[in-house]
Amino acid sequence: MVDKLNTHKVNGLVQKQFQLYNTGFRISVSIVTGVCGESASLVIYDSNLYPDNDSRSEREKEYIIPVDDVEDLNELADMLKSCVKERNKTLNKK
Repeated sequence: MVDKLNTHKVNGLVQKQFQLYNTGFRISVSIVTGVCGESASLVIYDSNLYPDNDSRSEREKEYIIPVDDVEDLNELADMLKSCVKERNKTLNKK
């Protein structure tokens, strides 16, 4: 979906990735910026390799989640920050 309310001076791509090394998952945020609007998505990729007889080998390796409005990304960022802030309230300090 293209958000036609937010236009840009040039066409471009903003993309950042975060690798969860212990779990084998990678999360990417992509925002395609353009003179006619913008479009964003979250991509979750599972890089785990499972034996053929393991049922996890049958699941999808990549999930692309379209984001209708970049404001939704701001809300997601705020939610993550809020969760960590709440978690820190009971954290034992070293």
